[in-house]
Amino acid sequence: MRYLAGQPLLSLPQSRRHSVVPVRGGRGTGPDLFPPSALPERGLALIRCQIEAVLAILLEYRFFFPDQTAILRRDERVMTAFRGLQTDVIAAISIELAAATAHSSVPPPEPQALARSLWLVVTGWVTFLLAQGRQIDRDSVHEVLEIALALVRPFIIEPRR
Repeated sequence: MRYLAGQPLLSLPQSRRHSVVPVRGGRGTGPDLFPPSALPERGLALIRCQIEAVLAILLEYRFFFPDQTAILRRDERVMTAFRGLQTDVIAAISIELAAATAHSSVPPPEPQALARSLWLVVTGWVTFLLAQGRQIDRDSVHEVLEIALALVRPFIIEPRR
């Protein structure tokens, strides 16, 4: 996954590398993210993997998110890269949400709107933690995972194994 001047944006531990892979149809500046066929998980498990990949970015670039507006306004290249990442992640999660909510008995929101909501909750988490006077570390960043999954869980029908 490349977004900034040909440099990898993040490196995950070998055990989670399958979480950050290309998705068909993204419009960002780098390769696509999260193709459904590349991951063995489906439904909520796949969405969990996708959010965990975003959390890896959030943890590695935790300095960026509280000041992102000022940083993005100062550097067009960073703005373009961030918009590409944002577009690709939202598109990837939208694709899985559309599939995972297709047979829900509860009418789900539009998949892209739900994916955008997940992005906003997850990427706003560091700012929330800082406002609470909390330390930013792996454990505190990962607290948002269950919060984010709670937003989509009512709409998802788990695939039969």
